[in-house]
Amino acid sequence: MTVTPFSPELSWIPPMEYGGMRLNPFVHKRLFNLIKKRALYHGEVCTADADNATVDCVSSLLPMEVGDIRYRTLRPASEVGDWLESSRINTSSALYEAKDCTNQACGISNYGIEAIANREGSPYDTCVQLVVGLRYYYSTVNTTDVPDLWIDAMSRLDASNCGTSDADFAAFDDKVGMPGWCSLVTMFPDPAAAVISCSGYDMDVNTVTYNGVSFLMDEVVNANGASKLFLLKNGGMQRLAQSLLFENGQVQVAPLVSKDLVAIEVEGRDTTALAANAAREALNVIAGGTEANNNDNNASTTTEDDRESPMLRLTFADGSSVLTKRAYLTMLPSDMTQVRGLESWVPVVRDSLTPSMAVKVALFWPKGTDIASLLGLTPCVPGPCQRIILDGPSRSAAGDPWMVRQVWLWDANSILLYQLAPMSNMSLPAHQIAKFANERGMGETVRVILTQLREGTGKNLPDPSAARLKTWAGGSLLIDSPLEQPQWER
Repeated sequence: MTVTPFSPELSWIPPMEYGGMRLNPFVHKRLFNLIKKRALYHGEVCTADADNATVDCVSSLLPMEVGDIRYRTLRPASEVGDWLESSRINTSSALYEAKDCTNQACGISNYGIEAIANREGSPYDTCVQLVVGLRYYYSTVNTTDVPDLWIDAMSRLDASNCGTSDADFAAFDDKVGMPGWCSLVTMFPDPAAAVISCSGYDMDVNTVTYNGVSFLMDEVVNANGASKLFLLKNGGMQRLAQSLLFENGQVQVAPLVSKDLVAIEVEGRDTTALAANAAREALNVIAGGTEANNNDNNASTTTEDDRESPMLRLTFADGSSVLTKRAYLTMLPSDMTQVRGLESWVPVVRDSLTPSMAVKVALFWPKGTDIASLLGLTPCVPGPCQRIILDGPSRSAAGDPWMVRQVWLWDANSILLYQLAPMSNMSLPAHQIAKFANERGMGETVRVILTQLREGTGKNLPDPSAARLKTWAGGSLLIDSPLEQPQWER
């Protein structure tokens, strides 16, 4: 799913390529400064107010709502419980406060132990409350013996610990410091699996870490407060990177393909030291901090003129080399660490690389076919985003592999399916889409996806006019979260 040709008519719609998903201007300050610089070139001044968590950059950034979710599972109630099975796409949240937004976080979550005590929330809300409750217990009541694995963390607080009587419930609630906990957790036959289902991101319940699930739920469903995520307009991340090659006038670009890059050198500079400084900043972000460089989001974005900047020497396996002022590298993170001069990035990749693979399927309908209205939801453009998280059995009623998990209403006429899966379980939906498309073709893949969308939403969606597929192999994705080594999965 490559970057699309630039169209002024569509420049306000963020592209669906992976790098166009989202950024946090208060964490990724180098990136935000580059966005400000490009905006300034076009006459727009972008600012970020950390005190009020607002970003004024409306022609370049679109707020991305991630917490206003509608959920449905088609797994049997015997597996997920009557309560979670009752959720439908018209079941709205009782604990998530969504609001219109143009330059700030779009919604605020009201999850917490008070809501657990008061037995508040929709089926989906209570599913999120499971991870909120675990985090409260391991950060407040029991801080010295925190299990490494998610399944172990949940097993210590699942229904098997609650007993059967009201007195048993009350005693365990008191032990974990959360009135109402047993009433909550007993609604879920398998609470560890339920949270992963509700996240929309498939993980191996037996190997994913407790911190991995906890931080992911903050990032992707706003389980703790409000996220500050924005989508990049005007062509997305790829076009932003490409524009850097032209920022000082017309520059000749020479794509180098089928070349094996083995070394990078900044002439006249200590390349290793420069790479190490950048790697330290990245590790700081992974540890939950922000980029050390330019702590002021509104500081000057001036960079040294090309006439004064040093030359880069790129050396290739065939013995050839190239001198250039700028280079746009498109290699995978795991390959980058093999390049001489970038060895300092090994711990960055090691500490933040997920072995999961990922898949995107973009579905497009003719202009005037308002898919979002048909579903009764608001698309990301103009926003704020609403999305559907679906789950299903390994095989649908029609006998096809289940494929649909996260359904983003991108704009009125398009839907984006985005999902990932660990390499340890090839039966998960992301793998099934890739496998089915390879073996049966896109036509059959779209047919199955539409059948499952209709079944999951209860809406008679028309066939799309076009579709695109993009897959990423395991080891392609860096996760911007403070996870423990070896990070995502054990």
